[in-house]
Amino acid sequence: MRYTLKCLFQLAAIGLLVKIYNEKAELTSSFYLAILCLSLSGLCKQAFIVANSFIALSFFILYYVNIKKFNLIEFSKAIILSLIIFFITFFIIHPFAFLEFSKFYDAQKYISAEHSAKEFSSVFYQWLEVIKNNPVVLFNYFLMMSLIRWNKWPLAYKMSVIFSCVVTTIFVYKARLWVSDGYFFPVYIFYFFNACFFLKTISIKIRYTNKIILLTLGILLISNVSSSIYEQQKRFFLENARTKNIAWDYLSDLSTNTKIAYSPNIAMPNELKSIGCHAWQGCGDSQSI
Repeated sequence: MRYTLKCLFQLAAIGLLVKIYNEKAELTSSFYLAILCLSLSGLCKQAFIVANSFIALSFFILYYVNIKKFNLIEFSKAIILSLIIFFITFFIIHPFAFLEFSKFYDAQKYISAEHSAKEFSSVFYQWLEVIKNNPVVLFNYFLMMSLIRWNKWPLAYKMSVIFSCVVTTIFVYKARLWVSDGYFFPVYIFYFFNACFFLKTISIKIRYTNKIILLTLGILLISNVSSSIYEQQKRFFLENARTKNIAWDYLSDLSTNTKIAYSPNIAMPNELKSIGCHAWQGCGDSQSI
């Protein structure tokens, strides 16, 4: 559900931004609705904040390069209003991030440090194996290496390929605690777009183009969907469900005046939740409470 929601908000935002770009429209309510969707998507999961920031930045560059002559006042106004929308949304979703900022900052710093606690060299070959087994991700790296040769590609496509590979590389470099292609969820729509556009570009020289494109995309889709279903089923329905049931049984037996620091993915009995401390408040260990 969490992945579905954040991807849904991201897709809605991209759809609005593409519509504005194609229609060469002004940055009015549709644009700010897109920023709201990007904000909601990012606040569902930290990885989406990184990806969605690149999406917004890419849109600004394309808009002011290809659509409208750069105007510093209008550009500054759009940036400021976008940040205001983001922070208002942030406050509504996570008020404790502002009310107890020092605890929130310390918790986020701790989470970031924990995810990068290992030496990158210790997980480098694991990540290579993950990327090698994910054809659509691997294909995008090949596309980026071919950008030098394909000079006639439009700027939007070049930026999409670079964006996909840069964000993927950031995730790979930062995620050392758990090595999983689940981190690539914020970029999947761009992986497939980049592959489709490339196949469409070279299709002029190939007979039976549509059949080849459909077959290729079908194989990629089946491969990724099958792998994702298996991994998610294993992780959430087998491993995670068992762990959560054990945790719930343990918590249910505790005294109702026990104060607990808990993370967002832990179901808490109401009696304990009312006096407990959520991880977003900066409670990551017993000393924090």
